[in-house]
Parts: sequence; C-alpha cells; structure tokens
Amino acid sequence: MQFQFHNHDKVAEVVTDAVIISSGQDVLDLIYNPSLTDVTGIILHQENIIPAFFELHTGIAGDVLQKFVNYRCRLSYCG
Repeated sequence: MQFQFHNHDKVAEVVTDAVIISSGQDVLDLIYNPSLTDVTGIILHQENIIPAFFELHTGIAGDVLQKFVNYRCRLSYCG
C-alpha cells in the first residue's frame, strides 16, 4: 500500500485500487501503519472500502467510523 502525503505530511491519501477497509480491525491496521506516524487524517477512496460499508444494516460503517473517532484520526472520503 502506498500513501501520498498532504498538508505538510499530516494527511495521508491511500493510493491503491485494492479494498483495504472491510472491518474495524482494518482501520486499526491502517492507523498504526509505521508509515503513518504523526498523521492526523487519512483520505480513502470508494474502491478502498468494502461495498457492504455503504449498506448501513451491516453495521460495518458504524464499526469503522467509531474506530476513527476513538483513535482521533480524521477521515476524508472521495467517492
């Protein structure tokens, strides 16, 4: 997985076409990636998130977003 950094390296944009977020645990793996120390925000694209995320009855969105809140990491989404 590659990252493009913005805003003086405080925001990391995920640069891949692969699905990297399919559960709350994936968020923790992303936040604690050694390349992302001192990053305060992450930019994800639609192709980086499992399609079931957008079906609210699955509960995946709540789990994923709660992890970002708990670990005080901002999330930006590019659809």
